[in-house]
Amino acid sequence: CCEKSYANQASRACLNSLPHTPSTPSGSLLVYPPQTPQTTLKPVLSPSGTPSTGPSTQMPDSTHQPISSMSEAGIIINSKTFIEMDSALESVKDEIDNKLFLYKTPGSQWVPSTVYRYDDFIESLQIMASEGVAGKRFYIGESNVENGHVYGLVNIAAFLAQSMKETIQYDACDENSWDLVGGKYPLSNACGQLGQSYQDYHCSPEEAHMECPVDPEMSITAVTHAKWYGAPGPLFCGPKTDEQPFSGFWDHLH
Repeated sequence: CCEKSYANQASRACLNSLPHTPSTPSGSLLVYPPQTPQTTLKPVLSPSGTPSTGPSTQMPDSTHQPISSMSEAGIIINSKTFIEMDSALESVKDEIDNKLFLYKTPGSQWVPSTVYRYDDFIESLQIMASEGVAGKRFYIGESNVENGHVYGLVNIAAFLAQSMKETIQYDACDENSWDLVGGKYPLSNACGQLGQSYQDYHCSPEEAHMECPVDPEMSITAVTHAKWYGAPGPLFCGPKTDEQPFSGFWDHLH
C-alpha cells in the first residue's frame, strides 16, 4: 500500500489500514512521525483498571485505549530502559523542536518544521517501541547493560538522520513531484517517477498479507509538497475520465 501510493515513503494512512496483530519482539521498524499533535497523557492502568502507583512512562492521549501495565506493551514502557530513554529525550525537547526539526526555506534559511514536531515524534516512538507494526518494534536499547538506553538513543539518532535526508529538510511527509520530463513536471509523477509504475509494485511473499489491491476508482491527494521556487503542488492521482483522458503537466515557468 505504502509503496504503491507513496513510493517507499511511510504513510500514516497506510499504517492505520493494517489489521491489528499481536506484536512480538523482532528487529526494528522506522516510522515517520504523524502530523496531529497530541500532548495530553493517559495513565497506564493496572489489570483492575486503576491507575498504577509505580514509576511509569505514560502513553500520550491518542486513538489507542489505555493499556494494562501487565501487558507486553505495558512492561516495555514501564521498563528502566524505556523510562531513561524517554527522560533523556524529554530533557532536550525544545532543542529537538527548534534546532533539530528544521527545514530549508526557498530563501535558504533553516527554520522549525511545521510538519515534524517533538510531540508527534514522541507519540510515534512510544507506540512503535511498545506495540509496533506487523510484529516489528523500534529498538530502544539494552536492558542488561549499564546505560543500555544509550543504544536506543543512537538508534533514534540514525533514524532522525535518515528522516532529515528524506523528508524533514523539505518540511514534507508525502512524496514530492521532482522528476522533470522535457523541462516540465508531469502530473503523472503521482503514478511513478524515474520510469516507475507504483501500482505495479508487489510486496515480498512474507509481507503479501499487507498488500492493498489496486482500486482503479480511487482518488488521493497528497497533504504536503516541496517549497522550492517553481515547485509543483501536491501530487494527485485518480481514474482517467472522458473529460480528462490525459494528466497534463505542471509548468513551473508560468
